[in-house]
Amino acid sequence: MIRTWSVVGLAVVTGVLQVGATTAAPGRFPAAVQERLGEVWAVSGERCLATCLTAELVLTAAHCLQDRRARPLPAHTLSFRTVAGESVAVRVVQRHPEFSAQQASLEAIGVDLALLRLVRPLAEPMPAPLTIGTGVSVGETLLIPRRGRSQPSRCRVIDQVGFVFTLDCPIAPGDSGAAVLRAGAGAVPELVGVISAFETDGAAHTAIATEFDSMFLSLIESCR
Repeated sequence: MIRTWSVVGLAVVTGVLQVGATTAAPGRFPAAVQERLGEVWAVSGERCLATCLTAELVLTAAHCLQDRRARPLPAHTLSFRTVAGESVAVRVVQRHPEFSAQQASLEAIGVDLALLRLVRPLAEPMPAPLTIGTGVSVGETLLIPRRGRSQPSRCRVIDQVGFVFTLDCPIAPGDSGAAVLRAGAGAVPELVGVISAFETDGAAHTAIATEFDSMFLSLIESCR
């Protein structure tokens, strides 16, 4: 059986990103997560999902920040839009140091991560910081916010190779860059990865996500 990986890519979509209630009821996101979700927009109208780490720092997939010819998109052509509708331009793009837009391999997916520094802090009040989690393991159930849905998808980790893990749920165009969250013991889930690609295994298409390696975790800390 042949197994292939394909990046989700930027997609022109018409759905609206929605997340759940402001309490930590089972299967829903608390306000601390809800208020951090949004989308990265290119001037052409294409977009990917993204998550605020701070009022000025946004996390998404690195391949979202290139055009269809795999050329890097300049920062001035990008903006971040929150669920509440605020839009702020991007000042600086920082991709994982080992990311290469010219590669289409499992190794490339493993570093498909990027940070965006906004030109100004978001005006909306920011909730308590998200915890960055590590140690994703096969068999655990994780949460993914989905465009047009009021609740996150609950997805089980079914495979893992290095910092790349496969989830047992399908993804749609434009889902790249979505947060992958682990429901913690407290009210706020941990952020453990980013949706990067889909896997084709026969007729099945399943989500592929990227976990944070030490190099990217250091980059996050240096940017905060």
